[in-house]
Amino acid sequence: MRRLIFGLAILWSLTIHAQTEIKGEHSALRVFALQSQILDGDEVDLALDFKLDPEWHIYWQNPGDSGASPKVNAVGAEIRSWAWPAPERIPIPPLTNYGYNERVLFPLKVKPAAGAREIVLELEWLVCKVECIPVFGTIRWPLNVGTARAEMAADHPDRRLWNEFAARVPAASGGPAFTVVRANESEIVYRVTGIEGAREIFVFPNAPQIFTTRAPQVTAADGGFEIALPFAMNRDAGLERTKLTVVLQDGTASRAYETEVSLRSPPLALARILLFAFLGGLILNLMPCVFPVLALKVFSIVREPDRAAVRRSGWQYTAGVLLSFLALGGGLMILRAGGEALGWGFQLQFPGFVLAMLILFVLMALNFAGLFELGTGVMNFAGRFAGGTGSFGTGVLAVFVASPCTAPFMGSALGATLLLPVPAALSVFLTLGLGLAFPVLLFGEVPALGRRLPRAGAWMETFKQFMAFPMLATAAWLLWVLQFQTGPNFMLQVLFALILITFAIWWAGRAPRTGVKLAATIVALGAVVWVGAGVRTARPVRSASSATDARAKYSAQAVTEAKGKTPVFVDFTASWCITCQVNKLNVLNTDSIQQLFHTHNVKLLKADWTDRDPEITKALAAFGRNSVPLYVYYSTSGEVKVLPEILTHDMINELFAP
Repeated sequence: MRRLIFGLAILWSLTIHAQTEIKGEHSALRVFALQSQILDGDEVDLALDFKLDPEWHIYWQNPGDSGASPKVNAVGAEIRSWAWPAPERIPIPPLTNYGYNERVLFPLKVKPAAGAREIVLELEWLVCKVECIPVFGTIRWPLNVGTARAEMAADHPDRRLWNEFAARVPAASGGPAFTVVRANESEIVYRVTGIEGAREIFVFPNAPQIFTTRAPQVTAADGGFEIALPFAMNRDAGLERTKLTVVLQDGTASRAYETEVSLRSPPLALARILLFAFLGGLILNLMPCVFPVLALKVFSIVREPDRAAVRRSGWQYTAGVLLSFLALGGGLMILRAGGEALGWGFQLQFPGFVLAMLILFVLMALNFAGLFELGTGVMNFAGRFAGGTGSFGTGVLAVFVASPCTAPFMGSALGATLLLPVPAALSVFLTLGLGLAFPVLLFGEVPALGRRLPRAGAWMETFKQFMAFPMLATAAWLLWVLQFQTGPNFMLQVLFALILITFAIWWAGRAPRTGVKLAATIVALGAVVWVGAGVRTARPVRSASSATDARAKYSAQAVTEAKGKTPVFVDFTASWCITCQVNKLNVLNTDSIQQLFHTHNVKLLKADWTDRDPEITKALAAFGRNSVPLYVYYSTSGEVKVLPEILTHDMINELFAP
């Protein structure tokens, strides 16, 4: 009896200290090493050799739509590397997974702790057919530590098995080159070269939730391939690069490679970006928010007989514009570096800034109308522009009143700043400012242009007073924007504050005594403080839907669900974006275009960026943009079209042309 118990104890001990297999339902794991003897502390090459029943599978490092990858925890040792052979696509409708059928071997490099005499591996894996079965187990691999390292013979069956699966592990270099052709919110298209002799290409994303598992569209193109990979719905749009496993087949053999690819649109050449920025800034002068400032500045040149003063004023105005754009661009990048998701016009997403702009435009309108003069201050639009403070301040003001507008070419140029290094990105903002300042600078440097303008006279005072009305129209629009951000109840407080400010200015002008002016100043400042405190606590009243707006609220999920079933038109907009409102008034909200959308059963989505919305910011970034407007059309065939910033009826009609 003693001998029986002793024998069982020895058998149990051997089982504990040399357990190299785990058997589960429909799967079995065997572990072996390429070394029969190692030096103390040496790395060991271990193989995880899985055998699976027919029609059952286990998963790759990215399992796909469902499932879970095998996991190993080394107790008292460190897993230095785990090599994953290239997987197969395993369709289980409606899902698609990545994994292995029948058999797979994973090569591991494991470093045991100094003095260790065994390696303990705690394993778990999921084996699936349609249903799935989890398997758990522990491997205890004994270490034979000696004075020399002994490798397995080259002709050993396990060595040949190791080599077979090691050859399927993607090579880290020498693979095909992936160049981004185009990218948008829904997919990215790569041009693949360096694939001599390959007849087919298979691509597997190493990381989950970047691309969908839908089979990519592959087309042959000039000795290579173009491959379109659809983005996953909830991907991280801020991610710039990822890795792919690429399998090339030439009919008799396959080669696997791991390659890192960009997730961004191909960048424009810097020279082209700067050209777009300059043209965008130049066209910005014609926008309704900027033109009154430009017109009065140019006409002030007509009044100034001293050409040296005109040139000096032009450069001072340009300096104000450039420094303001530099500050705006620099601030934007600092905030982005801190994790803020912001874009062009971001300051208008803050109700306090919109309120400040509203008060400013009302004051400008009153100034233009002749209710008061500010001498040589920032808002000296009455004609005294020769002073440096006035010209520089006018340049600063021009930049701030331009922020609600987006001109053609601006979207591409500003979007490029998302990818450019900081110095290059700042150069884009400076070039945009140069385009905005260019007309004033040109009139200052070329006297002949000034002589082509009408001579100075009484008409200029009439023109200045007329410009008060565009200022009031802009103020009314800002009030409309503010009510979206703060709610209609706050509007009464804003209107009373504006009345108090206007009264204080009128009172100060009617009574020149110092005491009256001080009292009027207190009234005006009190009104500003009162309404400024109110804007911090005001909250908008959000309605679930609008009877006058057929567009549904944008979400990436809404786009994904509708794509392929019906055309989708996404309007990236904001209440504070003047260009957006002009496009709606002239094109999108017209009866003919609305009827066109209805006829073709287009799903209309509104991505409202009036307030800060990280999801919309990410969606804009996916198209290489950080400003609105942006208009994107998804056809039922999968084609994605990005429309220009300024829309026409013909552009919309062409979307549905046969």
